[in-house]
Amino acid sequence: MKRTQTKPRKLIGFDMNKTLINQGASWYDFNLSMGITPQEDEALYRLGPEMSGELDYPGWLNELQKLIISRGHGSIANINSVLQTYQLYPQAQKAIDLVNKSGNIPAIVTSGFQITAEKVAKDLGIKYVCFGTTIRFDKKGMLAQIESPPHDEHYKAEALEQIAKKLSICLDDTFYIADGDNDAETFKKVHGIIVKPLDVSIEDWKLKAIKTGEKFSSDKAYKYAYAANDLLEAVQSALSYDTNI
Repeated sequence: MKRTQTKPRKLIGFDMNKTLINQGASWYDFNLSMGITPQEDEALYRLGPEMSGELDYPGWLNELQKLIISRGHGSIANINSVLQTYQLYPQAQKAIDLVNKSGNIPAIVTSGFQITAEKVAKDLGIKYVCFGTTIRFDKKGMLAQIESPPHDEHYKAEALEQIAKKLSICLDDTFYIADGDNDAETFKKVHGIIVKPLDVSIEDWKLKAIKTGEKFSSDKAYKYAYAANDLLEAVQSALSYDTNI
């Protein structure tokens, strides 16, 4: 009797903001809720690693943290409200269900906030979740520190590797679906698929900048990844991809 060869399981990692989440709970939403103006947010962003690079990621985060603490809006209640209020991408649940029903493994791998990532994972029924950013509070219940990985672009690649190792899934059977922001290093290690964010998920100033041809880290990421029209197409591409070829 001829045996049929069982296909190896695939690990399908998903970024969170601008991928599974369509609106809300982003760094931008968080910053504005902490009293930072859109102009301040843009100015700081432009100095950071996704644009000019005058500030590395720890330097950018340090400047942001100082601004947030000085404004005095970082209460537990305020932060929880902002980071647990979001709108999922219209196809998010169908995409995760498709991965689960196929016998493969979905995971959230984000450098975003723990508060949001754990809630999104619960909402969508995702067992494996890695988050990069944790908020620590002082005894008065106010934000005291934002802890985030020093190299955002490497964190996601390393997190995917750890999940794959835990599940005994090789990196050639591992995929990452994301918007491309700070994802080039991850796409170099696993199969990358970029889903273009919907305009409603992008800050107004950045949307205008993109339309006028300004370059962001996502432009570099396209060199290492396949581009999908939407989330379901991205998942279907990953599931149908023959890693044995």
